[in-house]
Amino acid sequence: EFAGTVEIVKSLAAYEQLLHTIMQVMLAFAAGAVVFSVLVGWLIARKLLKPLQAMAQTIRDVNSKGIQERMIPAHNGDELSTLMILFNDMMDKVEESFWQQGRFVEDASHELRTPIAIIEGHLSLLHRWGKDDAEVLNHSLHASLQEFGRLKQLVTELLTLTRAEKEAGDPDALLPRPDEAVRAMTERFMSLHPGFAVTFDLDELAGVEL
Repeated sequence: EFAGTVEIVKSLAAYEQLLHTIMQVMLAFAAGAVVFSVLVGWLIARKLLKPLQAMAQTIRDVNSKGIQERMIPAHNGDELSTLMILFNDMMDKVEESFWQQGRFVEDASHELRTPIAIIEGHLSLLHRWGKDDAEVLNHSLHASLQEFGRLKQLVTELLTLTRAEKEAGDPDALLPRPDEAVRAMTERFMSLHPGFAVTFDLDELAGVEL
């Protein structure tokens, strides 16, 4: 019979070597994951910031080249693409508003130039020699007052048009009281043409929403 102890001894060098190898592999994977994450994050940030940079560049182009500059949306349905489309729509409305304002100023200047030129001509005539001639004086004063009345009427029409444009609001909005809207528009028309006779038949529009 055996009486004693049995000792089994194994070197830990292989285990330590394996542990060291595992640590190196883990560090390599961690470094690769960090580099991959940074690269992916940079690509995503670049993709997300590119539309914003394009919008900023378009705004700078609008400031330097004019309001005709537009963005090129991606049409992929995301929020940035929607923002680009809304930006283009806003710039279209701004450009149209500027064009209408310029056309309005041009037409108003053309309409106001004629009576002003006639009044100026008659006043110059009176200033030179017409004030000594009663017939010429009466004719010039009558013509000047007539053109002054026309000038006053043009100014009133311009103010009425400006007021009507401000009160127009959204053209697609519903009218809770269309009869009152028709009456208000007709009254503005009558203020421009007081010689017209207008009758109202708005009973069928009472209480109707259009």
